[in-house]
Amino acid sequence: MDAGRLIPARRLRLGVVGWGRIGPVHASAARGSGAWELVAGMFSRDAEVNRRKGAEQRIDPERTYPDPAAMAAAERARPDGIDAVAVTTPNRSHHEIARCFLDAGVHVVCDKPLATRGEDARDLVERARARGLLLGVTYPWAGFAMVREARERVAAGEIGPVRQVHVEYLQPPPDGDVGWRDAPDLAGAAGTAADVGTHAFQLAEFVAGLRVESVRAELIRTIPGRRLDDTAFVSLRFEGGARGTILLTQAAAWNDRVVGIRVLGAEGTVHWSQAEAESLRVGRPGEPERKVVAGAGLHPRAAASVAAPRGAPDGLAGAWANLYREYAIAVEGLAGRIEPGWFDRIYRVDGSEGARGVAFVEAAAASSAGAGFVPIDAAP
Repeated sequence: MDAGRLIPARRLRLGVVGWGRIGPVHASAARGSGAWELVAGMFSRDAEVNRRKGAEQRIDPERTYPDPAAMAAAERARPDGIDAVAVTTPNRSHHEIARCFLDAGVHVVCDKPLATRGEDARDLVERARARGLLLGVTYPWAGFAMVREARERVAAGEIGPVRQVHVEYLQPPPDGDVGWRDAPDLAGAAGTAADVGTHAFQLAEFVAGLRVESVRAELIRTIPGRRLDDTAFVSLRFEGGARGTILLTQAAAWNDRVVGIRVLGAEGTVHWSQAEAESLRVGRPGEPERKVVAGAGLHPRAAASVAAPRGAPDGLAGAWANLYREYAIAVEGLAGRIEPGWFDRIYRVDGSEGARGVAFVEAAAASSAGAGFVPIDAAP
C-alpha cells in the first residue's frame, strides 16, 4: 500500500447487505476508488429480487445470500472471503447486521446513522475496538479535498481560535413516498435530524476540530402527513466556548441541494460550499478574500484526495470514492501493512464519529421535547 497515493496493494473484497437507493452509491464508490471489488451480497429479503440484483451486479450466485448471518458464516469460511461488508439497510437494522459481521471478524462500513440508539452505537464501537476491526461510517462531505483543506487550515491556526461554526444542509423532499425514513420504527427518533443532520454535525466537528458539548434543537414537521421531522434548527455549544448553528431541511421548495460550512475564528474565516466544491474561501479582516482552489499548494492530506486534474471537478462521487479508498488504507493499517497512525488525522476507524452522530440525534430529540440544552456526554 502506498499510503501517500491512497492506492492499495490489491483490490480488497467487499460484500453488501441491503441495496435500495444508497446501496448502489456504496458499490459505485467502492469500485470507483480502485481499491475494492464487489464479490458478495444480500440485496433483499425477497428471494427473487435478491437473485436478480445479485445477477445485475455480476455476483456469483453462490455468494448471493438469503440473510446476513448466512453471509457472514459462509464468507468467513472461504479462503477468498470478503475483507469488509457495506451495511446499507434501514437504520433500525444497522446494529444487528454490523454486530453479526464484526463478531465474524469482518470489517464493516455502515451507512449513517450508525444505529437508532446510543447504546447500540457504543456497543458496535466497543466490538470494533476489541477486535481491531474497521467500523467506518460514511460521511462523504468529509471526503471533499477542500473540506480537508479547511480542516487543516483551522488546525494550523490560520484563522485564530475558533469562535463560531455554522452549517447548513437544505434539500427538497424526495420524489414520491419518503418510505421508511418517515417511519419511527425503522428510522428511529428523528427524521431529517438523523438523515442529514448527522452529516452536518460531523462536518462541524470535523472542520472545526472541536467536539460539541451540548445542543438545543427544535425539530418540526412542515410537510402535511409527516410523522418525523422534515426541518430542524439546532444551536451548538463547543468545548472551549465556541458556539454554532445547524440549519436543516428536507422540505425546500426548489430542486437544488445546499450544503456549506463557515468557521469563524478570532483572526479570520473559512467558508466551503458544495456549490463551489473545488474551492475554499479564506478571509481576514482588512484583507481581500482569497479563493483557494484544488491543486498545487494544498496540505498533503487534502492534496491526496484530489483525483481529477486541476480545474476539473471531482464532485460528490469523488468524495465517496475517497472514503472507500481510505477504508482500504484502514484495513491495511489495522493488519499492520502500513505505518500505524498515518490515518489518524483524517478519519476515525473505530466508528466513534458514528456513535457521536447517534448521540447528537438523541440529544436533539430530547431538546426538542423541552429539555433545553442537552449534553452529548455519552459518545466516545
